[in-house]
Amino acid sequence: TTQVRETVLGALERVLLKPPLSEATSQHLVDIVGHKDVGGAGIQEVFKMHQSLRSSSIFVTSMESLTVMAFGCIVENSASTDVSPWALILEQVALVYPLAIHKHTPQLVA
Repeated sequence: TTQVRETVLGALERVLLKPPLSEATSQHLVDIVGHKDVGGAGIQEVFKMHQSLRSSSIFVTSMESLTVMAFGCIVENSASTDVSPWALILEQVALVYPLAIHKHTPQLVA
């Protein structure tokens, strides 16, 4: 039901996106987005819940922090590690808060 779904998403939001975001948070997101039943769409729902539950400044800070973490991980590990989970996270951040990605357009182009 909708109520159960909202409760689960709210719990995930509180656990995964509790400010300030940490390396452990980012690793949990990578693990979750890599799960075949969650993927990018599931993470996007958690991000939307985060947006609805938190102040706009906390939401913006979280999305910008995730973007920096994702780009850092992609740049540091692209030769040795599968970075596709980070790409999925960036994609979902871009869908809920495009400005977080736009700030890094020069880095994307390079």
